[in-house]
Amino acid sequence: MIRGLVSTQPLRQVTRKPFYSSSIFVKGMATSGPAALQNEKGLHLLTMPTPNGRKVQTALEELKDVYQTPFSWTYIDISKNIQKEPWFLSLNPNGRIPTLVDNSQSKPFPVMESGAILLYLDQFGFADPLEHNEMLQWLFWMNAGLGPMQGQLNHFNKFAPEKIEYGIKRYHDETLRLLSVIDDHLSGKWTKEPEREYLAGNGKGKYSWADISTYPWVYIAEFSGITKDELASLKHLNAWLERITQRPAVQRALNNYAKPDVGHAAKAEADKGGRIASTQINRRSYPNSTLRSGAFSATMIPGLSLPRIFPTISCDESVPSSAVRAATSSALKLGSAPETEIKRWKRNFEAYAKDVNGGKYLDRDSFINAIAPKEDFSRIHRDQFGILFRVADSTRRGLVSWDEFVVFETMLKRPDADYWIAFQYFDVDSNGTITFDEFKSVFSSNLGPDSIPFNFDCDWVKLYLGKRNGEHVLGYHEFTQLMKGLQGERLRQSFKYLDSNQDGFIRPDQFKRIILELAGHKLSDSVLERLPTLTTLTPGQKISYSEVIAFHNVIHQMDMVERVIRDACAKSKDGRIDQTDFLNTASTTTRYGLFSPMEASIVFHFASRGAGGQPRLALVDFAQLLDPRWKTPSDASREKAATQGTRGVLDSMLRSAYSFTLGGIAGSFGATVVYPIDLGDMQNQRSAVVGQMLYKNSFDCAAKVLRNEGFIGFYRGLGPQLIGVAPEKAIKLTVNDLVRGRATDPETGRIKLMWEVIAGGTAGGCQVASIILFTNPLEIVKIRLQVQGEAAKLEGAVPRGAVHIVRQLGLLGLYKGATACLLRDIPFSAIYFPAYAHLKKDVFNEGYHGKKLTFGETLLAAGIAGMPAAYLATPADVIKTRLQVEARSGQSTYNGIGDAFRKILREEGASAFFKGGIARVVRSSPQFGFTLVAYEYLHKWIPYPGEKTPSEKIETALSTGHEDLSRIRARNALKILLDVHSDFERKEPATKAA
Repeated sequence: MIRGLVSTQPLRQVTRKPFYSSSIFVKGMATSGPAALQNEKGLHLLTMPTPNGRKVQTALEELKDVYQTPFSWTYIDISKNIQKEPWFLSLNPNGRIPTLVDNSQSKPFPVMESGAILLYLDQFGFADPLEHNEMLQWLFWMNAGLGPMQGQLNHFNKFAPEKIEYGIKRYHDETLRLLSVIDDHLSGKWTKEPEREYLAGNGKGKYSWADISTYPWVYIAEFSGITKDELASLKHLNAWLERITQRPAVQRALNNYAKPDVGHAAKAEADKGGRIASTQINRRSYPNSTLRSGAFSATMIPGLSLPRIFPTISCDESVPSSAVRAATSSALKLGSAPETEIKRWKRNFEAYAKDVNGGKYLDRDSFINAIAPKEDFSRIHRDQFGILFRVADSTRRGLVSWDEFVVFETMLKRPDADYWIAFQYFDVDSNGTITFDEFKSVFSSNLGPDSIPFNFDCDWVKLYLGKRNGEHVLGYHEFTQLMKGLQGERLRQSFKYLDSNQDGFIRPDQFKRIILELAGHKLSDSVLERLPTLTTLTPGQKISYSEVIAFHNVIHQMDMVERVIRDACAKSKDGRIDQTDFLNTASTTTRYGLFSPMEASIVFHFASRGAGGQPRLALVDFAQLLDPRWKTPSDASREKAATQGTRGVLDSMLRSAYSFTLGGIAGSFGATVVYPIDLGDMQNQRSAVVGQMLYKNSFDCAAKVLRNEGFIGFYRGLGPQLIGVAPEKAIKLTVNDLVRGRATDPETGRIKLMWEVIAGGTAGGCQVASIILFTNPLEIVKIRLQVQGEAAKLEGAVPRGAVHIVRQLGLLGLYKGATACLLRDIPFSAIYFPAYAHLKKDVFNEGYHGKKLTFGETLLAAGIAGMPAAYLATPADVIKTRLQVEARSGQSTYNGIGDAFRKILREEGASAFFKGGIARVVRSSPQFGFTLVAYEYLHKWIPYPGEKTPSEKIETALSTGHEDLSRIRARNALKILLDVHSDFERKEPATKAA
């Protein structure tokens, strides 16, 4: 089943014997029919774009997308009854299209009937026999049900010489019923499962022959006579139809087979000499094809004598033995690229394409510009990306078309693109296999005269490419295993070649020469320069084979080295680790011990730049080993000095203004979101005794405000609140960041808990200026404006404006409760900011393995941190409110914090200090949640101009930047070939010219 390609599980090769015998090979074809039927060695399709024809067209196009293998086809005009002529009947006695002819055998083998053709091309099957049977059920259902019924509807509705209403209605109703069967099945109506995406397979289903066979008939349902309204009611069927229509192979099957270039003239020409000029055959040229019709790999059909690149395979198995396991495991799924991705590819293609003979093409230089990463080429030379151009240029004309570019980009998305690129590079004749001569020729042509030689006559090579029946060739899987072990064999041969004394040691410069050839593209300049220092690990000033192998193992397992380092640093209290921590973490986080003590010593030797003893290193110290783009300390210092030199007083002021502005915007946003809750909080806290209560609780308050004042009552006093909140929150956020930045270890990125509390408390304390100048006056005006709303309704008083309140209070009155504000805000901030930081790091694992929190996780951490901070600061908030609210007749008055504390405790009890505590939590928690989230996202969305990534955040294979994904894939696709020799493709291989 083709759907097997979509599975992420490894594929399994299935041994299946041919289901035919040589006795049924067609005879007498050598002198009849189109030349493509007799002169070529591949598949040739006789077709017309009917629903049955499109089934096979789609199947071949899908297979072409996976393997980039060509096929040819001939248009058969059934209106002229070409399919009834003797030469055609010799292929298909039933005289119907489509008919497939396989020329890969010594005698051509024809296959008739679209369903039989699909099963003949059944390269991909479900490993689960029940899933495979389910696919067959829908395939047979299609061939025995929908196809015949809708075909009859087409006849009676479109082609019958007279309109027979009974026939039209009979087949219309049955066709509609069958379409409803598909719709119900896709909806999960009968199985009680979620909506399906495809007809067969577990879960949502898997794209298979069942879908390919059914799709062309559903596609023309309206043409057949099913009305738009009837089709519109089948929403699950429509979703399935749209899903399949988006596939590039399906689009080609719908659009590329319509021109009737072969008819009676072709037949007449065939009768004369048995040959039809290629110009008379309407065919398509595909990647790896030649100019001759029917150029197709002779290795495509299961059970044939040359099963090379197209063995019969099955999906969903755990045994990785198929010759095209991962190479085909996702290509069809990935071929159905999202429209936005196709547009991005198109934009990139057109940005670099050149006009050639009226068409758009990429030559070698423009192709490299389109796919190479936009960075310096110190590790991978720009010319080396020409390897990918050779693979993309399937026609070998020195140009890449748009279609070839799409195929190439799709190929890069496969998880094994690096091995697949290498396979195609070594497969010079593009026949799907690699011979010993091909391997030796391509390898040798990329080794310069000064390179360490490689002995192709060694026992290791013979194990893979030994002779058998004159020649032994490598399929895809055999080749991948050879390439995986090739670097180790090169290392062994190189050491033996340079160890002229055969004493088991080489000189430091010889060791450096080996590593430069085999792994120079993987290491930073700092590590490469210090390679000779490996001799300092042991006495003798020479390097043993054991040390060379240990160093190679470290490079080979660099991703695991990084994971262990990151895990160990994350668990360390001070963010630093030594060799013992590294080995302990490796033994506890992996099933088997991966690293020997010598390998651990090598890791720490190069990370510490040769420092002796047992150094404790931070994550940033390992950057030079983990990231090949790492700069030397002197280069980094010069770059940093150059950057800082441009920052003067003006720049510092601008940075402060930048942070202050973002903090103010974030604070205003958070305050606006929760302002209605703040109203209920204030109203409950100002009540002294039960007899004086206007509101029973926050819900009662909300209901009465809405009834008495309307929705606008919830936002009465918002203006003064925002004016005060903006500078207050800006100061708080800016100061907290400033103090935390000063107290954080620049290498480990850690900060002690004590300093976190101090940073938060300082941030709260620094609001003193804003409280004195802005917050307290505006807070008291806001509270009295809020109170006036309900007072006006209940007492008939005329509401006063903010100016009247200011005149009534006077200058000193505006600062009532200022001290209580301090007592509230300092402990709140001291609790809140450390809690927020630890929730992100310890609960949501921010930064662990490069994790970045989602919006929801950030909001949740900020909200939870505000709960204890808000509730524990409630007593100070109650006292502040009592001091600021205007007392009415009969209510208690307060003359300061101490007086308020004593009176509240005496008259109402200790519980009064927590009045409105829940409402305060409900208000403050989301307020600071939205404030912190807004503050962090504003920094991401509006970065300070010229701001760079902090040096502590080292980028490695596990934490890449924001580079275009296609360019990252292009770089990664070269790694297998560069492991053979770091200068691969720097010297143009002679084999390419051929």
